[in-house]
Amino acid sequence: MFLISIPLLILAFLGFIPGLSDLLAATKPKDLGISYTVEDYSQAHKKTDIDRKVISNDYQREFFLSPDNHFIDDTLTSQEVSAWINERTWKHYPFSNLQIRFNSDNTVEASGNLDVKKFINYIQVLGGMTDTEAQQVSSYMPLSGSPAFYLNFTGNIQNDQVELSFSKAKLGNLPISSGLLSSYTPRLVEFIEEKVLNHPSVNFKELRPDNGLLKVVGTLPDTESVK
Repeated sequence: MFLISIPLLILAFLGFIPGLSDLLAATKPKDLGISYTVEDYSQAHKKTDIDRKVISNDYQREFFLSPDNHFIDDTLTSQEVSAWINERTWKHYPFSNLQIRFNSDNTVEASGNLDVKKFINYIQVLGGMTDTEAQQVSSYMPLSGSPAFYLNFTGNIQNDQVELSFSKAKLGNLPISSGLLSSYTPRLVEFIEEKVLNHPSVNFKELRPDNGLLKVVGTLPDTESVK
């Protein structure tokens, strides 16, 4: 019984066991001091000017961006970005309770919860894994829960080329080692460039932290459609 309880406690410590993980505070995100209002979302929507639409379940595709786009050259606050990201309605969107903070030294902090089951579907729909690979991952990792996460990083996008470096990361109650972060960062950069930015309506000439704000220069799709 003791040997069985050890892996159970480890999973709970990481945030993968609903109920028990709550008791261990593994599902409580770090408070970055970012709260937002309806006005923050309204401003973010006005600046990005992306029309968000919900499509019928009868439609074959789960997610798509319109080929038509528009130019943006603006800055967004931490509150506006947090509001805009949190209010997504996509059924596979795995993130919740997000706080994004752009610091004056141009570092970025992010905290929130990650729905493990939705995350697999999210990566799959975006083209990061095939149906077979998703089934294999689900069978190898029969996990649930929504562990808290925390990230501290620097990064920017110039002409759709991503630069990214993590200084801290935490999942549940477990800090992620710098070696593991370094080994997986190139894969994350590749995924962002090939699966997220590789769309004719999306082009970032410049996306970077700017003295506590997010500077955005480029093109965005006119419409984002999701189930």
